Amino acid sequence: MLVAARLHHGLPLRIQVTQQQWQASGHAVQGRLALASEAKHGLNHLLVGIMVASRAAMHVSPKGGKRIYRAKPTLRRGARESVVLLPEAELPSPEGTAVVWFRTGDLRVHDHPGLACAAEAPRGVICCYVFCTQELARLSPRRLSALHTAVASLQLELQAQCGGSTLRITISDDPAAAVHDLCISVSAADVYVHDDPGDLNYANVKRLRELSAASSDVRVCSWRAPLRVSAGSLGSSEESMDHQAYSRGIAGLPWQAPLAVPELLPVPPSSASSKVGLLADSAAMELPTLEVLRAATAACQSTAGQAKLRSEVAYVQGLGLDCAGEQEAQRLLDLFTEYGPEAFACKLWGPPEGGAGAAASGAEADGVPVSKEAWCFRRIARSPAGYASLIPGESFSRGLSEQLLWLGCLSLRTAAAKLASCHCGGDDGARRAAIDAVEAHEWHRLLALRELSSTDAADAHGPEIRFWRWRGYLLRYFVQSPAPGCTGQTPIVAVHGFAASCTQFAELAEQLAQGTERLPGTPFYALDMLGFGHSEKPPISFSQYIWEQCVKDFLLSVVGRPSVVMGNSIGGYVAQAVAAYV
Repeated sequence: MLVAARLHHGLPLRIQVTQQQWQASGHAVQGRLALASEAKHGLNHLLVGIMVASRAAMHVSPKGGKRIYRAKPTLRRGARESVVLLPEAELPSPEGTAVVWFRTGDLRVHDHPGLACAAEAPRGVICCYVFCTQELARLSPRRLSALHTAVASLQLELQAQCGGSTLRITISDDPAAAVHDLCISVSAADVYVHDDPGDLNYANVKRLRELSAASSDVRVCSWRAPLRVSAGSLGSSEESMDHQAYSRGIAGLPWQAPLAVPELLPVPPSSASSKVGLLADSAAMELPTLEVLRAATAACQSTAGQAKLRSEVAYVQGLGLDCAGEQEAQRLLDLFTEYGPEAFACKLWGPPEGGAGAAASGAEADGVPVSKEAWCFRRIARSPAGYASLIPGESFSRGLSEQLLWLGCLSLRTAAAKLASCHCGGDDGARRAAIDAVEAHEWHRLLALRELSSTDAADAHGPEIRFWRWRGYLLRYFVQSPAPGCTGQTPIVAVHGFAASCTQFAELAEQLAQGTERLPGTPFYALDMLGFGHSEKPPISFSQYIWEQCVKDFLLSVVGRPSVVMGNSIGGYVAQAVAAYV
């Protein structure tokens, strides 16, 4: 189904990508896709036609006697200004009935700016959550269970800590329209929503703004909960995307204290709802079962094919947990801050010897095959030093990334405040490494939001930058849609080489999207693998197995259909591994 390259008669094809030396003029790297085969006949002429030259230009400037390489902004560019940091905008006070739209990224009641502001609504507050079928189709069985338990936890927390408030829940392939219909039905003046850079969340907020602008009766109030109020976003200057400039800007700025939970959320008058829309129905008070969520995903026309593709791929067990929620996340944070990283890792993944033994056998106790990434992790832990052989901050990052970054059961501010005052089992180095991880997550979140907001009319038909959360970590990718009239073609997924990024394929993507008579326009995807480009660089033990799993999940979760996978350098190895897996 998936191949690195294909010949007309099914003969194997070898792809080589060569890079020339840095050129003195412009410092351009030329990459040429050369196709070769040991077969004398049957070479696919369509693939031979893709003998194109792609260029990834880099800016080079001297600084302190060293060369500083910065990727040329080939995809989107913003206006040049000198401002590096911008303060967090103050949320407007509600004017009537307020709606709080919970999503992945803010499934909590503590330190929730939208909930705290909406609590002042003069005509009551309505809380809602929409299971997006596109997001459900992306999730493995374990992550679907984690999301389900996190929403159930949010439902309980609202009832217990916010005066018996309820959470309206539904399933929809258009969450923004469902929330907008709710606002109309209850005559809500304001809807509060988290400004998350994840592709689906970002697109849904954009659609909600479009719907609200068309009706002119609902105000969309987005919030970010930054670590520092005076550093709520990055400026539009090119310097703002330089981590060194960012570090200088935040030096000496204090963290923002987490917000308290509103003790009571005012209830809107019963006459406010006209029972129109999915979220206004009485059935929206009940949490759907996992079976109902799976059935809804399979029945939805836009996600049925993706759900079928995932069901056909053998499932492997990773290191994550299938239980999530605000109390569970707080428990894990307390374990780390009280006992330190090694004891924390033992409680999550078991003793190093036992975990490694289970991984070496190729299956967990329940018989589910173990991923190569999990096997590699446990092999490291099996060393004489045990979990102490992991990268500083790795236990914290792996153990809490999904709760903190994907689901948002805890905020970064809550984690930072806890880490600042803990002893971490007497291991101050581990505490500092965890704080560094939190700071890095904040930087990459601001960087992603900055890049998404930097649109250029000249690039309207070029590759579109997006960010996808993989285990909570933000990964940048772009998608180039084919030219109008070119539909139905098999997508290409491109994997970059070492010390490179997705931008090396930008020009190739644009050329393939235009198409020719023999090669119609082709959808094109390319991502920055974890640790490269503008994707996050968490403190974890990197291996080829991490990148394999990353691209596999990208294919199943984002692309969601049979594709041709190609790669440059180590990306060629990853492409072959993905093709063999799927």
